[in-house]
Parts: sequence; structure tokens; C-alpha cells
Amino acid sequence: MLIKILLILRYTNLEFDSEIWKTCKNYRRCFINKILKRRDEIGLNKRELEKRFGTAWMVYSSGAWSYEVPDLWRKKRKRVLNFYFDENEKVKDIKIKYRVRRKMYSHYPYYRKNG
Repeated sequence: MLIKILLILRYTNLEFDSEIWKTCKNYRRCFINKILKRRDEIGLNKRELEKRFGTAWMVYSSGAWSYEVPDLWRKKRKRVLNFYFDENEKVKDIKIKYRVRRKMYSHYPYYRKNG
């Protein structure tokens, strides 16, 4: 396992390894390029996807599954890998999405409600 992690630090475009994906969330970024380029997961059903990627981080009302992919350099933007399913519950599309992280503190004047 340690050898695999050391290889990932040096090579950021490695083949997908389910064990590392499930156990080391910070190293998921090393697999993203290959996942998006090859798109081997298209056609997998939900059970096969869960076996390969583990439990989804978030399941949306549309049925899409999301997996968090931490980015070490840009902490303000959250990156997630989304899997979209068709009516037969098979993966039909894979996309990476970015969300801006905002801190909502009541002591900042521009976050306070007027009135």
C-alpha cells in the first residue's frame, strides 16, 4: 500500500485502484484524468459502481451519485465526481463539478439579514 501511495505522489495519471480510492480520499485526484478520459464506468449498474468506488458521498434527488475529490491546492473550490444514471440504473454520463465553498458567519456584516 505504501509503495502505491509513493507512486501516486510521483505519477498523477495512474490506472484506477479501487483500494486506494476507498481508503485515501486525498489521493483520488490522481485517478480523475484517467476516469474522465477512458469512461470505463459507463454501462455499470449501481451495485457494480458501489463495489468499485465505495459508498457515494452524496446522492442527489435526480439520482446522480457524487464522490468528493479533494484538491490540495485550491481549498476554496470543492471538486466532486458525478455519475449520472439512465432509467435502467446504468451509468450514462460522468462529469466533474466544482463548487465554491463559502463560510457563512453571522458576525460578518454582509452576511447579516437586514430588518
